[in-house]
Amino acid sequence: MYPPDTVLTVDEVAAWLKISRREVLRKIPCSFRLGHKTPRWLARDVLAHLEQLKHPKPILTLINPKSKGRSQ
Repeated sequence: MYPPDTVLTVDEVAAWLKISRREVLRKIPCSFRLGHKTPRWLARDVLAHLEQLKHPKPILTLINPKSKGRSQ
């Protein structure tokens, strides 16, 4: 495991999570970019993303049950 402030490359994140580079680029939001083709991840952001996947936030429905979806 990496210290929280460690800046990681796509290869380091892929090796750490034991997934492909492509999966990292598609599924793990990068923390910042050093250029167009240079994404970087902070270890703490990767851990936070994994924790969010483990405990997703519930989706709230904002429909008033009395109006049954019709606007007034």
